[in-house]
Amino acid sequence: MTKQFKSLIITAFIAMVLPFYAFAISDTTIDFIVNGDKANVNIHLQHKDVGDGATALMMKFHLEAVVGSLEQAQVSFAFDDKMTGTVQRYSYNQEEKILTVYVAGAKEGIFKGETLNLGYLQLTSNKGDYIKVKITSGLMGENEEVSDDLQILTGGTTMTSLATQSVSVELEAGENVVSPSPEIKPTPSPIVTPAPNQTQVPEKPSVSDEKGKTDKPKNNKKYSSEEIANLFAKQNGVVKIDVSKQTKIDKEVFELLKNTPNTQLRLEGNGYVWVFDNADMKNTNNSGVDFNSFVSTKVKSSTDKKIKAFVKDKQYFTFETAYNGQLPCKAILELKLDKGIYADKTLIVYRQSEKEEPYLVAEIIANNEGLVSIPLEYGSAYFIIEKEQVSSSEINSNSTELNMDVSSSIDEIQDTNSSSSNMNVVMIIILISFAVIIVAFIFRNKKK
Repeated sequence: MTKQFKSLIITAFIAMVLPFYAFAISDTTIDFIVNGDKANVNIHLQHKDVGDGATALMMKFHLEAVVGSLEQAQVSFAFDDKMTGTVQRYSYNQEEKILTVYVAGAKEGIFKGETLNLGYLQLTSNKGDYIKVKITSGLMGENEEVSDDLQILTGGTTMTSLATQSVSVELEAGENVVSPSPEIKPTPSPIVTPAPNQTQVPEKPSVSDEKGKTDKPKNNKKYSSEEIANLFAKQNGVVKIDVSKQTKIDKEVFELLKNTPNTQLRLEGNGYVWVFDNADMKNTNNSGVDFNSFVSTKVKSSTDKKIKAFVKDKQYFTFETAYNGQLPCKAILELKLDKGIYADKTLIVYRQSEKEEPYLVAEIIANNEGLVSIPLEYGSAYFIIEKEQVSSSEINSNSTELNMDVSSSIDEIQDTNSSSSNMNVVMIIILISFAVIIVAFIFRNKKK
């Protein structure tokens, strides 16, 4: 075999391997285009179908101080004007030094082609001193095959990590750094991710002179879809909406929650709090209705008569939800009961309709302040009674929902690597085998 022929084979091999290798290791590439204290973020798909059906996107940026400290810096994000999605927000985790950008609710899809202009990162010096910050995306953990820095939501429930190579950029701000023009208006400052396991105790219900009655708010106005989208954009992790005066919520709130992973929705009223979790929204198709969050501590007289016939002379607490029927998803209703009566006691919750017998829903425990968390699937009338006052036969007679484990029902959305990532491994093995065959062929002919 001549040297020219050998060179030709090697050249052909390299020409074949490089494109396949680039495909094998990456679904996407990320470009940072620096302009002073700003960096435009572009996402390029290796294949357009990778982004098909993506309705939400999450991207992480790791921050590292090069000159100065991160305490002196503020990194914000301004989304591109053409970006789709009803939710566009970012948040900064101070402990992990990670800025996360999130887009959701893009019903027509986030990617319109193979390139997406996400928006701009912008660095600001808090005191005007010179600072330089290195920003990186695409980092992989020790046990990760694919970085989770860039993920898309497809099919309404599946978060898929897109394989991408690590890329960095350094931004400067402060003294002696000239800001470019035109000026880009950043998204409002982020809300720092709240500490986990934080429980908010709702205020005690306001009651009139008539025992057990809670007055309905006079304002019957509904939160619009625009107002809800703004509230989601301004909050991260836990979205709180005050429903003490404005109890009605547009159905868009549940569509946003469904498309916003790792998010909890808290509707905070007078003496009650509704808690909905994104993880529970994936298994429901009942989110297409407006929601009236109001909870009254007084039930209809006909319903109360049925309750009294059941409890007889025992003490009980009633409440009724303005929303009637199956809830958009499983929920937790937090209520504040009378501390002097119910604190630290085990309680039984029953659902009571006008036509049916009481239906046992759950066994709960009130904390030392009388706060209870009740798992609900239906809007209806309910009553609560101490477990000690209920016979074992009554408890066991209809306990279908009694053993409902609320914590286990909040399933975390499992991140799954895209199918192309599995193809990457196969492709690399094929390429290595091909290389071995060519080397062996050259070596054999050399001997001849």
